[in-house]
Amino acid sequence: MTVSFNTIPDDIRIPLFWAEIDASQNRTVFGSQKALIVGQLLPSATQAADTPVFITSEADAKEKFAPGSQLASIVELFRKNNSFTEMWALGLEDDGSAVAATGAVTITGTATADGTLNVYIGGQRVRVGVTTGDTATIVGAALETAIGVNEAAAITLGSGVPVTAENTAGVVAITARNAGALGNDIDLRANYGGVLAGEFTPDGLTVGTTGMADGVTNPDLTGAIAGIGDEPFDFILQPYSDTASLDAWAAEMNDTVGRWSWSRQVFGHVFTVSQNSVANLQTLGSGRNDPHMSVVGFHGSPTPSWEVLGAVGGQATTALINDPSRPLQTLQLLGVRLPDVTDRFTITERNTLLQSGIATLRYATEGVQIEAMTTTYQTNSFGSEDISYLYANVPFQLAYILRTLKGRIEQKFPRHKLADNGTRFAAGQAMVTPSIIRAEIIAAYEEMEYFGHVENSDAFAKALIVERNAANPWRVDVQMNPDLTQQFRIFALKNQFLLQS
Repeated sequence: MTVSFNTIPDDIRIPLFWAEIDASQNRTVFGSQKALIVGQLLPSATQAADTPVFITSEADAKEKFAPGSQLASIVELFRKNNSFTEMWALGLEDDGSAVAATGAVTITGTATADGTLNVYIGGQRVRVGVTTGDTATIVGAALETAIGVNEAAAITLGSGVPVTAENTAGVVAITARNAGALGNDIDLRANYGGVLAGEFTPDGLTVGTTGMADGVTNPDLTGAIAGIGDEPFDFILQPYSDTASLDAWAAEMNDTVGRWSWSRQVFGHVFTVSQNSVANLQTLGSGRNDPHMSVVGFHGSPTPSWEVLGAVGGQATTALINDPSRPLQTLQLLGVRLPDVTDRFTITERNTLLQSGIATLRYATEGVQIEAMTTTYQTNSFGSEDISYLYANVPFQLAYILRTLKGRIEQKFPRHKLADNGTRFAAGQAMVTPSIIRAEIIAAYEEMEYFGHVENSDAFAKALIVERNAANPWRVDVQMNPDLTQQFRIFALKNQFLLQS
C-alpha cells in the first residue's frame, strides 16, 4: 500500500468499511486569544492572590476581588469597551509596607437653599441631597455615608468608589481602599459636569478638595508572574509604571528566555498607563526600550489610571483580535472622562511623547480616543535609533504570522517522513521534502497577503530559503523575510493655492 494511514492497521482482516478522520488538510483556525488583567484586590476578596482565574462578568470580578478594588474596576472598564474577549484576572495583595494615599473634601458654611452636592471621586459621581439649614457637619456626614466608611460598608452599598471616608465637622478625610502609589491617581473634585449638567454647590456652602497624595509602594510582581507560567495571554493589562514593575514584565516578555523566546512561543503584549506630566512621562519613556510593552501617557482625567488602562486594553484587544494589521487610532475609550482643557497635552507635547516611546490619547468632542499606540522600543543593541517595533501592531503581526505557519506545519506534517528534494515516492505517503514545505509556506504567505497582513509575495518567495540541515538529517531550516503591511497614519498635503491662474 502507498497511503500512510494514521490509525487503521495494515493487518486488519475484519470486513468491511473502516474510515479514519484526518483534518490535516484544513486551514488552521486559531484558538481563542485571551486577556489577562492584573491589579490589586481587597482583604475581603474570595479569590486567592497571584493566581489567574477566569472572569465571567463585572459582578463576578466584584465578588472575587471585592467592590471598590482596583482590579474589579479595571475589569469593569475593560468589559465596557469589550464584550466578548475571553478574560482572566490575577489579584495582587497590597504590599506589606505600602501606604494608602489620602486626601480630603472640605465643606464649609450652612446651606441657604435646597440642592444637591455632586462630588466626583475617581471620576465617579457621589450625590448628596442638601436641605436648607444643613450645616457642613451634616452634609459631610451624608457624604461619608454615601461613599462608605469602610470596605464592609462598600460591599453593603455595592459601591465601586475606590476610597473610604471619615467626616469630622465637614472635613471628609478620604483614604484609598488599596494601598500603594496608584491611589495618588484618584481625582477629587466637585461639580465636574458644570452648570450645563445642573451641577453646582448649593447656596451657602463651599466645597474644596485636597488632592490624593502620599501613597507609596506597589505590589511585588514576582509571585504573580510565576503564577502565570506559560499560559498564553495575548493581552496583559497591568497598571504599574514604576521601574521595578516594568523591569519585571520586561524580563518575562523578552525574546531570549521570555514569552517571546523560541523555546516558549507564548507571545503576548503588556499594556500599561501612566498619569503624569510631560517631563516625567518623557523621562519614563526614554528609560525604556521594550518591543513587547506599550505605556500610555496622559494627564488630568478624572478617571483613575487603572480604569483608563481597562478601557485602553478593552478597545485594543477587540481591534487587534479582529485584525492585527489595522491601526488603533480613533478608537474611543468608553467610560473615560475628558480632562479639563487646560490639562490636555498639546499636539507638540504629544508628539514629544511619541518620540520618547510613550503612547498617546487624543481628545475629541465625543470623548477620549486612542491616538497612537507605540511601544517603548526605540534603539537597537548598538544604541542606534530603530523603528522596527515603533507601533504595537508589529509584534501582533509577527505573532499572527508565526502562529499561522506553526499551525499549518504541525497540522499538515505531524508524523511525516523527511526526504531530499527529488525523491520519488508514492502518492499518499506521509512524506515531506524541503520543497513541499517551501510550497506550504508560500501558500500560507499568499493567504496572509490576501487578508492584508503582508505584501509582495513574489519577492517573499524568491528570498525564501528552505533546506535540510547538513548536520542533522531530521531537521529542516527556514529563512524568510515577511514584508508586513503598514498602517495609514499620516496624510501630508502641500496646498499651493493661487489667487488668479
